[in-house]
Amino acid sequence: MKPTTIDQYLELLDLKQKEYASKLRQLVNQTVPEVQEMIFVSHPAYYIPVEGVTSYHRLPMIMMIFFKDHVNIFAEGNAFFKDELKDYKMTQKNTLQVYFDKSINVELFKRLFEKSFHK
Repeated sequence: MKPTTIDQYLELLDLKQKEYASKLRQLVNQTVPEVQEMIFVSHPAYYIPVEGVTSYHRLPMIMMIFFKDHVNIFAEGNAFFKDELKDYKMTQKNTLQVYFDKSINVELFKRLFEKSFHK
């Protein structure tokens, strides 16, 4: 059964994935309290509703896809903080890849999430 909530999604993850997912979720919610959560194309996503915008593709959004050894973070702020994110892998399309053997730089990720939602 496909998850319909982030809590259901977290139940499907292994321990290390769940640890990172919970930490990132907490950081997003602390940094941007007005954020809404959903499952978007089968993965956790965080967005801010915008009056009159009906397509999720047009909303300020962060999406995360979890793999065995890392998480891909799709966020507008990735490109802005590219130089500061050198401890992590960045793809050519500015997808941030955080491997589970790397710690999360809390202050940097808070700024990244803030920038992603409030351009």
